[in-house]
Amino acid sequence: MRKLVEIFVPRLENSILIDPFAGSGTTLLAAQEFGIRYVGIEIVPDYIEIINKRLDSFSGLSQFRLHWNDIEDTAMPFPYPN
Repeated sequence: MRKLVEIFVPRLENSILIDPFAGSGTTLLAAQEFGIRYVGIEIVPDYIEIINKRLDSFSGLSQFRLHWNDIEDTAMPFPYPN
C-alpha cells in the first residue's frame, strides 16, 4: 500500500487521502509516513483500536487518533493531521 500511496496520491498543499474502508489502517499509515493528510472511515469498531495503535507506533502522536462516531457509525480522525 505504501507504494500505491507514493505513486497515486498527489502532493498538493491541500491534498487529503480518503480511505472509506480503513480496515487495519495500512493506507492511513502510508499517508502519515509521507506527510499526507488523511481521513479514515471504518464501520467495524474493533478495528479502531488496531488503527490507533498502528498510527501511534509510527508517530508517537495521539493527536492523529481515530474516534468512534456513534451518530454515523463511522470512525474519523479528529483533527486530521496537517
